[in-house]
Amino acid sequence: MLKLIKNYYEFYELKCPKEKNMIEMIERYVDDLTVGIQFIARINGVAVGFATVNVSYSAVRMGELLVLSELHVDPDYEGQDVGKSIFRKCQEYSFKMKYMDLLWLTNTEKYALQVLYDRFEKETEFYSGK
Repeated sequence: MLKLIKNYYEFYELKCPKEKNMIEMIERYVDDLTVGIQFIARINGVAVGFATVNVSYSAVRMGELLVLSELHVDPDYEGQDVGKSIFRKCQEYSFKMKYMDLLWLTNTEKYALQVLYDRFEKETEFYSGK
């Protein structure tokens, strides 16, 4: 999982945090599902992708919803529907746990993610910048 997270930071051209901090972040999602959850896709036991969804509260809707803020697939496994599978898992979890909605964000510069998200028939919320 650490390799994937490091790859994610490289993909977004961000400074990679210390390994200790990455481990603490992973443990946070394992230990406290009220914060959110991380889904990991594996092929033959190897972690090849992940998604992070965070719990949020909508004052307009008066209820909890999930925000998919990170979805990353190892470049060696792109084109194998890994991202699609992870996204579906996020949707299934949102429905199973009775959240009001699943929202997602992506960078305007990451066209491949926009295409993936838009396959799910919903407007993608975009942000620009790093």
